Amino acid sequence: MSYGEAAVPFLGSWLAYRAAQLDLNFCVTVRSGSKTIFSRAYGFTDQAKQTPLTTSHLFQVASQTKMLTAVAVLQLAQRRKLRLDDPAYAHLPWLKDHRDPRFRKITLRHLLSHTAGLMRDIPESDYLLFNAGWPSREELRRNVLACNLTVNPGQYVKYSNTAFALLGQVIEAASGERYGTYIQRAILDPLRLSGIVPDYDAALGKRIPTGYGVLDMQKRPSFPKRQSTRAMMPAMGTYATTEAMCDLAAALFAGNKQLLNDSSKRRMQHAQSTVSAGYDRGISFGFGTELQVVGKRRLAGHGGHMAGHVSATFYDPRAELAVSVAGNSKDTPSVQIVRGIFGAMDYFGAPGKSAETGDMHFNVRLRNAISTIQIVQTGTNIMAIDPDDWEPFAWGENLEIVDNRTLRVADRHSLYNGGEVFTYELKDGAAQAVRFAGLTLWPDANQTQ
Repeated sequence: MSYGEAAVPFLGSWLAYRAAQLDLNFCVTVRSGSKTIFSRAYGFTDQAKQTPLTTSHLFQVASQTKMLTAVAVLQLAQRRKLRLDDPAYAHLPWLKDHRDPRFRKITLRHLLSHTAGLMRDIPESDYLLFNAGWPSREELRRNVLACNLTVNPGQYVKYSNTAFALLGQVIEAASGERYGTYIQRAILDPLRLSGIVPDYDAALGKRIPTGYGVLDMQKRPSFPKRQSTRAMMPAMGTYATTEAMCDLAAALFAGNKQLLNDSSKRRMQHAQSTVSAGYDRGISFGFGTELQVVGKRRLAGHGGHMAGHVSATFYDPRAELAVSVAGNSKDTPSVQIVRGIFGAMDYFGAPGKSAETGDMHFNVRLRNAISTIQIVQTGTNIMAIDPDDWEPFAWGENLEIVDNRTLRVADRHSLYNGGEVFTYELKDGAAQAVRFAGLTLWPDANQTQ
């Protein structure tokens, strides 16, 4: 059995519950090693028509594109077509004439790690609302030349879509190919990734779900027809299925030589810059990657958000695990869903947590008017979690078996629940009701497992 596979029944039940509870539409794919162990879609691609969402739908994964752009730059570095410490103007000579002399200090390394000091987006960016045309290469150049840097290169972390748009032009200068052509030839074709497209194409048609915006008065407004991202393609243009994004992540696992050598992958997945102060303190970036910590795991990947499509793909390159989530509404918490899935895989995959067991009568999701508790039983290990939290195992409490119908919270240091008991009312070996801390809870009638 592949690592994490024991979590599949829980994931199927829990994600279906959360999708219905929050009226969210999303796809999820989980890959362990060379095997896809979970891939499902929940909800609709079009709310009005109630058209079911499927795992073959293509989402605009937006800033996940930065991973593809970083791979391309690192490939060209391996081929000695460029060096990461090259000044950007060595490949884009027009930057040398910028009125702000600090532009001459920007390196490719700065652009890759969000430390160039560039503005996040160019001043004319209403295209992000899909109510204006996306910039051409010439328009991007004009906007960049019209702006000074926000901070000195290398001084602070300053997230920048503009930086990755410029990297796209660097790739073109170093390779002699248009950005989309290079990505297709050097990355997608070798991996046979038909589920990833570098930019919008009208021929994709109904494979692209309708995007929905911010929830307003119980309604989500839909976005108009999607557009080519043109010069911004290297920052946010890609469309992909969650399955294809997991395939891409697998090519970045340690030891896989299809796209990059391990040295380049370590650079991509290692913290190159970290926010040192303020609200975002502690957030780190590799080359084209965001870094996340879930339990003891250090994950690389990226989130993406564009016109109602919200996505995230993160992977553990050494353990060969990857999770990708994509939804079609602004309130889809894709990164949190990814984190919750990794937490579940780690709980079920931990030593001694085998799901191979006979009597599983404690395993039940319980509800009453004021709370929801799920008892997760894996052999002799039992935990109470909050299934309404996207990271339920991060806040779980371990339970111990008192007898065939009684569990006790084992953590005596739990402020509210230490020593409290769950008392089961059983019929034919199944829970009919459970008393906990003086309150009665009943099995969720919609629980599938």
